[in-house]
Amino acid sequence: MDRNGLEVLAEDECLSLLATAWLGRIGLSIGALPAILPVAYAVDQRTVVFRTVAGSKLDAIGRGEVVCFEVDHADVDTSSGWSVLMVGRASEVTDATELAALDRLGIASWAVAADRYIRLDAAITSGRRVVRAAWPQPTALPRPPEFTRGTGPR
Repeated sequence: MDRNGLEVLAEDECLSLLATAWLGRIGLSIGALPAILPVAYAVDQRTVVFRTVAGSKLDAIGRGEVVCFEVDHADVDTSSGWSVLMVGRASEVTDATELAALDRLGIASWAVAADRYIRLDAAITSGRRVVRAAWPQPTALPRPPEFTRGTGPR
């Protein structure tokens, strides 16, 4: 447990949790400003791989900047969840054999027909789990508003 009462996760458990999801967020600097962008991804051994197109993400990564990658899950009914963060340098995958292997992972493209692969080899992988028992009782998390398409909260 950390000082806030959250369960600290080992790296192997972080990687296992990452393998249960498909959408994460990559955090990087674009033009000296922070940007957080959604990406569909897959876990490949101890790394995260996602697809993109030429442009902002690929340009920032090509400069060798440090990026972060985050995935989380929350269960409103049990007031529990987890969050995993990876930090390191990402690079474009260009080796033909490796590209063929990544194609077999079936990574979807989040919004566009992405044709480039990026691999994040994290220097730091950390995670936390929140369990209801860690929160003061009897307070529960508020339920998020329900949305009806095109109308906002009801």
